[in-house]
Amino acid sequence: MNLKIIAITAFLITPSPMHAQVSPPGKIDVRVVAAARDDAPRAAGPMVGIVGAYVEVTKADSPSTVLVARTITDPRGYAHFEHVPEGNYMIKAQLSGYADVSIGPFPVHDRKETNPHISEFWVLLNPVAFSDTIQSAPQPK
Repeated sequence: MNLKIIAITAFLITPSPMHAQVSPPGKIDVRVVAAARDDAPRAAGPMVGIVGAYVEVTKADSPSTVLVARTITDPRGYAHFEHVPEGNYMIKAQLSGYADVSIGPFPVHDRKETNPHISEFWVLLNPVAFSDTIQSAPQPK
């Protein structure tokens, strides 16, 4: 399965039918990645895990944003949330120097037989660049 990423900021990886498993009840696994730099070792592959990104899980089916859990990614870019109550949720990933990314809503069930077949969410962060140069519009003559 080839993935082609063209100017997208988030994508979902689902297991192939051969490896399909039901996600554990009440568990959300997230991996925050970015494109590997040109000087990164080839073993890193096209995507590398981002350490230190903030990941939040919020309730998607409430009128206001209700924070359920927040954590920071480990050295491989992973964040794990366990014992999440049944409901619909959103994931948000943030890191200074990168655009914020949100995914969802998606369901989480408390029974193994009804949980979606999702192995983990992969969140692709795109760097943002700011310029300190300000160009003024040409003045009318």
